[in-house]
Amino acid sequence: MVARFSRFWPIFILCSQLSFTMVDSTPGFEALDPPLLARLPRNKLLRYIAYKDVSILHYTLPPETSDVFFSFSAVTEGSSSCSNHNVTVYMKPGSYPVISPEGVKFPASFMPLDRRLPALDITFPADGTNYWLNLSTPVTGDWFGVAFLSWTDPNLDKIEQQGLGPRCETYMQSALHALLDESSPSLVPDIVYDLASVPGEKQKLRFHVPHETRSASLRFRLFDRMDPAGMSGGFRSKSYEDDNTTVLYKVSGPGVSQSGIAALNRNGSVEVEISPRRNAWHYMEISLPQDTKAEVVDYRLELDLRSDDTGKFDTPLLIRQSYPEFFTFDYDLHPMANGSTPAVLTLSSYRPTSLAFSVERVQDIGGTLVIGMGLKPTVEDAKKEEIGSTATYTYNKVKVVVCIGLNIQPMPAFTNSCMHGEKNKTADMILNTTDTMNLMNIPFPEPGTWFVTAAIYCYDDSKTAKSEKPKELEECKQDVVFSINSSPCLAGGCSDYGKCYHYMSGGFVYSTCICWKGYRGWDCSDSSSVPSSWLLLLQTLCLTLSNLMFLVSVVFAIRRKHYPQAMVYAATMLFSALYHACDSGEDEYSFCLVRLSAMQFADFYCGLLSIWITLLAIANVREGLALLLHTAASIIFAVCTELDKHALWVFLLAALSGLAVVLTSWGIHYRREKRFYPTR
Repeated sequence: MVARFSRFWPIFILCSQLSFTMVDSTPGFEALDPPLLARLPRNKLLRYIAYKDVSILHYTLPPETSDVFFSFSAVTEGSSSCSNHNVTVYMKPGSYPVISPEGVKFPASFMPLDRRLPALDITFPADGTNYWLNLSTPVTGDWFGVAFLSWTDPNLDKIEQQGLGPRCETYMQSALHALLDESSPSLVPDIVYDLASVPGEKQKLRFHVPHETRSASLRFRLFDRMDPAGMSGGFRSKSYEDDNTTVLYKVSGPGVSQSGIAALNRNGSVEVEISPRRNAWHYMEISLPQDTKAEVVDYRLELDLRSDDTGKFDTPLLIRQSYPEFFTFDYDLHPMANGSTPAVLTLSSYRPTSLAFSVERVQDIGGTLVIGMGLKPTVEDAKKEEIGSTATYTYNKVKVVVCIGLNIQPMPAFTNSCMHGEKNKTADMILNTTDTMNLMNIPFPEPGTWFVTAAIYCYDDSKTAKSEKPKELEECKQDVVFSINSSPCLAGGCSDYGKCYHYMSGGFVYSTCICWKGYRGWDCSDSSSVPSSWLLLLQTLCLTLSNLMFLVSVVFAIRRKHYPQAMVYAATMLFSALYHACDSGEDEYSFCLVRLSAMQFADFYCGLLSIWITLLAIANVREGLALLLHTAASIIFAVCTELDKHALWVFLLAALSGLAVVLTSWGIHYRREKRFYPTR
């Protein structure tokens, strides 16, 4: 079957392929006017301290999206003295972005971010201007983003009393614009297309890669025109052996960027291998060199998609087990005939083993996917004598190369590498010991089909010359134990210095660690900002012992026979010391007599009473009125402390009302005695 397309297609490249840029709202950019697909409501942004402070964004890209544009605009509201904060946004396809704004390194067991779908980021001021992120040939489907006020070092922050500084809040609005490519012709596999091209002109096509596809290839061939003279110059109608004829090609798709210059053989044809992403649209550009002398060149193009070659892998079936808690599931081998689940997986050097499992969209992406594998503790030596040689090799070393891929089935190699289609990458795990379980943590995993492929190699030990490649066995087997599971945070925990929590933002749930004692990082294991023990002790002693200054007030009150005031001062000293002893020290030197919230209430409440009772003593009102004022103030201050113990207005209420009583009382004394009060 042969299909004929138009000779000339207008190609408009909006931005560089597989790249992103940040631009402001200039008239030239807005003139492109990409259609608006969705807009999110205004989000109030918080300053980033931990992942709990992010605001989740979610957009859905249609399958035919060729170019996507995210627009962001933030504004700071409040008093005129509010400064414009910087806003940071990360956008990522499939799942939530894994970020570290404070620059803390990720745990060593994390899958490197460069092996996952890349995230786009942008930082811009909250000045009301539109800022853009744009990307060509994006991953379609779910896109998630996180937005927050840019991280700043908290140690450099100014200490301000709540209520004294301006109250500033930053809001952000975002929108999705996209260009939908519905005009580019779609290639159907195994169909030959007759096309025509003007040298230097790009022809754009697209094709969809089904889920079961493993690899693809494009066959390009020039063919004779009716007028062979039209092929003069760079091309000949029959023979190509003397020409340096080339074809420029570029294939782009979700996480795919493959381009090059293909040289035609003497028959005027070439076949280009492609490593596509499953279940995704791909876009292709083909052009002939500008210096080609022919005005129009005819050629044929054929797309070949190859399904999974199960003969290259052993493919044991996995069964999913889900649990009630968020993001908690695991995969086990399919039960045997007797109903029991195999405890180990047997690898053979005959061919690699491939495990396939699914991560569902939205419901599975908020935790951490953990893939573990280790050799079974018993490893038997295998011996083999090489035929035709006097050397005898003892194969007492076993190595297992493990590769992990999303929507692509990687092939392990003895050189500790993995072939992801046409790309060669370092292996994700190398198993050569029996005492540990190798783990790979994948936080916020992307949805899709994940593959874990493992190949075993048995080779000689130190008897083999270092310059010689270890001799491989033709046939050997090894049992391995494996684990594929998901849980909140990291195995449901956050080391010894944090706790795992679930948060919801924008209708989406995710898990994250909240750290204490100065620890930071994704799993609360980074101790770079943890104060030393002597500094913690010094801080605790200074905060606690500074309250002994109240002893001066207690002594003076007793000497003046102000016993109620002395009791309140003593209570303030005691509760403040106990509160700071409980709140400081980072659990290393802390002491909590009762729960922290109770000690905090007692500290602030007694502080307010100290202000009030001191001013009331200065006012020198009669005993009956003083008792009434004390009782009323005790009730009012208790309510105010419970409402907002940190607010400035609470302390101003105690100070100003007490000062009003003092001035009123002194005014009455002055009017009655006709002289200033007090006299000294």
